[in-house]
Amino acid sequence: MCAALGDKHARRLSGWRHARPKDRPQAADHQQAAAVWTALHMALLRLPDADRRLWQEKAAQAAQEYLGGPPPGWEDPAVIVPALPAPEGPGGPDGCGGIPRAVTVPLDLSDAEALRQAAAAAPPEVLEAVDVVSVDSLGPDDLRLLWAARAGQILRLAELDRELLHAISHPLNYPRTSRLPLVEEKDQKNFKTRLLTHLATAAQAHRDKRDGKTQLGTARELDGVLGGLLHWPTAAPGSWWWRWRKEVSLILEPLARAVDHEVVYDLTSEWQKPDLDSCTETPLNLGGALELDERLVQWVFLTPLRPTGATEPRTTYPGRVVRRPDDPADT
Repeated sequence: MCAALGDKHARRLSGWRHARPKDRPQAADHQQAAAVWTALHMALLRLPDADRRLWQEKAAQAAQEYLGGPPPGWEDPAVIVPALPAPEGPGGPDGCGGIPRAVTVPLDLSDAEALRQAAAAAPPEVLEAVDVVSVDSLGPDDLRLLWAARAGQILRLAELDRELLHAISHPLNYPRTSRLPLVEEKDQKNFKTRLLTHLATAAQAHRDKRDGKTQLGTARELDGVLGGLLHWPTAAPGSWWWRWRKEVSLILEPLARAVDHEVVYDLTSEWQKPDLDSCTETPLNLGGALELDERLVQWVFLTPLRPTGATEPRTTYPGRVVRRPDDPADT
């Protein structure tokens, strides 16, 4: 199934290191099966949603056929990796439950209780960075809850998804954008440190009720860190990952409104080159897939804003995106 998925969706999963079957499939142990199951479902999050659901159903049917039961919770939209049913009989593991356990990462945190649960699930250092002792002590409109929830999620996703190996870097006074691989443990630690630093800065500006532009500025820097951890090639428009990124962008909405601006994330799907020139820092954009049937904007790693109700698209808060490169024939 992994091989078929990689072949069918090479555009989105190019270079995906799917599991190679052993000479004797029966020799696969439970730990290996769990790793393959997890990698398969993490790959599905990069596909267009209809394709993801199709392959998710195929995986559930395979579990039903070979293990005697469907993965519990596989139809729950918040469950990104269902629990793999433990096989019965002498070869089954001791104890009960699935291998691996279900992984839950909710996209929709509009419900106050779901938001608090997601924030509470973040690592202690994340909650410390946003200065939250108890999630129950904050109102649901406190942005620190959303920041903690999404930061906890990105760290969990990076832990599970070994294909999520690139962080966007914008060195000061350096006129280009770089993609940094996160293969080494020290690089992963550096990303986490950068995330925690920007969390603390944004949370302090929010807590101290600094002026609107300062709050928005620190929040956008955090937005760039969260949006800058990406796959290569990028996840598909409309994929689970695309929707997760949109939810992070929308955290900026109340801060943008306070300075008469709005988030234009959805509009990027219709952008032409003049919009790109007006609403992004073009020297800091990255080149993506070249094919002419690709959309111009393929990923947003720093959310663009524009003045509310403005007819002129140019903005003082430009974003940064992965874009389709210019055709050499046109240059």
